[in-house]
Amino acid sequence: MIQNKIRFIIFDLGGVLIKILPEKFFKKVCKNSGITPDKIISRAEESNCGIKLPQEIFDELKEEYGIPLSKNEIIKSFQQDWIGDIIKPMEKLANRLIKEKYKVCILSNTNKLHMDYVNPMFNNFKHYHKVYLSYKLKLQKPGREIFEYIINDLQAKPGEILFIDDSEENIKGASSIGMRTIQVRKNKPDVKKIRKVFNV
Repeated sequence: MIQNKIRFIIFDLGGVLIKILPEKFFKKVCKNSGITPDKIISRAEESNCGIKLPQEIFDELKEEYGIPLSKNEIIKSFQQDWIGDIIKPMEKLANRLIKEKYKVCILSNTNKLHMDYVNPMFNNFKHYHKVYLSYKLKLQKPGREIFEYIINDLQAKPGEILFIDDSEENIKGASSIGMRTIQVRKNKPDVKKIRKVFNV
């Protein structure tokens, strides 16, 4: 049985444990300015990689594209509009798996501003075994390096790890290194699909 071989379960954060609604942020920031969502996403990669803080990027974008919002307004929208509610059934499942003595972890491509907002929602993830964040590691999914780092850090075999994500690209990256994977639908993950694996 698959559950007998799994020791670690790694959840993606945005779209899996918490809703993400970047469209709300784009609508507010792109209105009456020359910037497009694609340009924001491209520049946001710098904050997800830990190269720059989001605040620095927003300063640059305001100057380059004439965004008619203050930096504080942009930051507020980046947190409160981009990040939605906790996906309660998935949070409940994660907590159940923790009680079942699985070592449950988080792996997210994210930035400091988003985590400053999200951490209190999850009580700073204090019941989770490990939290892996791209901006701290300066590595991102689906790159092989971040999965290799996690395998070494957990001192695990790839087949002992189950990775749950909403991105096909990220799932392929984890699978290519030997991790077990489950892909779920963004913001509407099928909890039953995962429960069946563990009989919980």
